[in-house]
Amino acid sequence: MGKNNRLKTYAKNNTQQKDNTVTPVISGGQVYPHTNAGGGVMRAPEQTNAQFIFNEIVLRNIDRTPKTVGNWRDSHKAAESIYYPNRSRYLDLLADVVLDAHLSGIIDKRIKTTTNKTIRYVRDKQEDLNFKLLIESNEFNDMLYEALLSKAYGNTGFEFLPGADFCFKEIPRKHIKTEKKVIAINQTDYDGIPYEDLDNIWVIGKDRDLGYLLKAAFYVLLKKGNFSDWANFIEIYGQPMMVTKYDMFDEKTKIQLTNMMKEVGSSLRLSIPKQADFEVIDAKSSNGNGDLQKQFVDACNAEISVLILGATETTTSSKSSGFAQSKTQQQQQSEIIKDDIKFIRNLLNSKKFKTILSKMYGYDTSTGEFVIDEDDDVNDLLTRSQVDLAIKNGGVPIGDDYFYDNYNIPKPADYDTMKAQAETEEAEPEAEPAPAPGQPAKPGTTPAKKEKAQNLSDRIRNAIADFFVPPRR
Repeated sequence: MGKNNRLKTYAKNNTQQKDNTVTPVISGGQVYPHTNAGGGVMRAPEQTNAQFIFNEIVLRNIDRTPKTVGNWRDSHKAAESIYYPNRSRYLDLLADVVLDAHLSGIIDKRIKTTTNKTIRYVRDKQEDLNFKLLIESNEFNDMLYEALLSKAYGNTGFEFLPGADFCFKEIPRKHIKTEKKVIAINQTDYDGIPYEDLDNIWVIGKDRDLGYLLKAAFYVLLKKGNFSDWANFIEIYGQPMMVTKYDMFDEKTKIQLTNMMKEVGSSLRLSIPKQADFEVIDAKSSNGNGDLQKQFVDACNAEISVLILGATETTTSSKSSGFAQSKTQQQQQSEIIKDDIKFIRNLLNSKKFKTILSKMYGYDTSTGEFVIDEDDDVNDLLTRSQVDLAIKNGGVPIGDDYFYDNYNIPKPADYDTMKAQAETEEAEPEAEPAPAPGQPAKPGTTPAKKEKAQNLSDRIRNAIADFFVPPRR
């Protein structure tokens, strides 16, 4: 069957209902009737436009032939072509590049710094517990991980499967044609199934974005060749060389020396006639102990770290590293993490994802939003609290809720009673006892009066100070 006929048959089978039997399915904590749609797939009646394309895609093996910088440049040209863009060769090259331990490690570090944040669905300033099981599921965490990988590869695609539980399949990137907004049946096709209007297909990424792995691949390929040279250097100069000499006409001595060296070990051995001129150049005058290769690897790793994390000291340390340098680079990495958190928050609160949760799984997303709790740096939090309290004590009105919300302090159940009592004690201070006969009156207030006059902001300040001040040694 031709490709065009197969696409027409596929679209017809996925849009025509074969059976109107209604089967109740529990989804999102509620019961929704699902109709048996084309292909025997259960879907909600409110879902008006969904297709299931993963099984129609023709998968091909990854090209695992050795890759060089020349392959990187050629695949880059093919991927960014204006008229016939194709990322197949580029993505095959990246499949080889991400095997690098340093690269995969820092990508995992960057992504997990975001996925490990606490996510809540908040409605009217209260957490909606109906979303708790969804957010804490492995499938939801896997979706977040793959969504963040769209920054590395340039795009990520999901096909969501309706049912009682949140479930999806990742669409192979080689079949996603973001320039034409289609999913190709074969990875080399330029046309395919349009996905923009499909309710269960979600593609993340810009049209011609190739991700930050495009830049990282160059350094990984250079490093890979350098490792081969380094291993060759170690094989030649990493072991001592034993040289024996014999008289050119003394065959008996030659045989004895040969047998002796076979029993010595695995070191490099050489037997030559005395009359021969032989010299071993160990490369110590130019490369020492292989430091040149090590410096090259470190330089490539540093470039990759700066590209992905924005810093090097947060992953490895240099000879000149110190607290101030590490602190500065930690702040640079924090800016990248904040951008990733904002990226995920915008995706979760997008109209597309909320529609998927509503139509495919029955969650109520008409109101409310996903919130990601960011962990503030302890030193920054203490500095900010001191500034806030100084402003409040300076006479600027600041509500108590500001401190509860910004410093994640639990609000007591009897807050109103405690607040009224504190205001009463502050408005009616206890009279000072009269001084003893012959004793002058002491200026200021007594300790008892100070304790009673302490308002709620002072209590918050003391609680924050007790929490952040390190214990004495």
